[in-house]
Amino acid sequence: YNYQSLWLRDNGLSVATISTVTSLSALGCVCAMILFFDFITKSRLKKFICVLLGLKIITLITLFFMNGSNLYVPIKLLILLDIVLDTESVVSIYPLLTLFNKDDKLYGKKDLINSSFYDIGICVGAIFLGKTIFNIEINFNIFILLAIVSCMIAFFIILKTDIKTKKEKRKNSNDILCNLMQFIKKDKISKYYISFVFTMNIAFNLVTGLKMLLLTEIIHFSDNTASTYLLCISIISDIVGILILKKYTFKNNLYNILVKFGGRGLVFLIAFLANNIYGYLLALTYALLFANSY
Repeated sequence: YNYQSLWLRDNGLSVATISTVTSLSALGCVCAMILFFDFITKSRLKKFICVLLGLKIITLITLFFMNGSNLYVPIKLLILLDIVLDTESVVSIYPLLTLFNKDDKLYGKKDLINSSFYDIGICVGAIFLGKTIFNIEINFNIFILLAIVSCMIAFFIILKTDIKTKKEKRKNSNDILCNLMQFIKKDKISKYYISFVFTMNIAFNLVTGLKMLLLTEIIHFSDNTASTYLLCISIISDIVGILILKKYTFKNNLYNILVKFGGRGLVFLIAFLANNIYGYLLALTYALLFANSY
């Protein structure tokens, strides 16, 4: 998705339009989660993910052949659908993994794998973007082709994986949601935490949501330089996260939150007051560098 926004840019969409599509896709993800929550059980999870991946493959193939077509409306709708499908499949993977192993460290392992392949993807982009191999220019549309291949591999792995589950009785989703809302209303910590996370995620994604466009259109990095920058930041961020987790994490979690988000807020304020490319680069670098810390 780092290169998806640049693919849209090369297909004639403005930064404002790309931002709108990304925002609408986030809203679509929430609506899809609420819709699927009612009938997705453990016994249906494998089929559900396979359907998501199958639809994503079809969507990506369509986008691949629509490159340079100037069909702006279908492209925007397909990108919106692709982001929703991708988010839903990623969210569903962890519940699927717990059917094999309920180890508390499993979630951390999943994040480590995601981070590793993220770095590999950025590395491939930084090295091969703009190069010509076997008379084929490596551009953003070729990256879509690579994404199609990756999704196909994931689809067949999950399809061929034997998952044994017991049939479950469907619980009334209205009762579950009502109980959850009542718990949140009674528990002050949950109220504050949800409000805090909601606010902080908005601030974080305002800075990092379209980072490739920010780097290339506002800070004026080349596509390759932006890729190299993100790769370096991602690797350093993982190292910083590990060091802080082992040596510099406070026992009182309140201090951890204050350091992480207080520092982020201060840097964002400096970037706002500076109102120049150096301020934007500082804000983006800080946000990404300490994204995995505390």
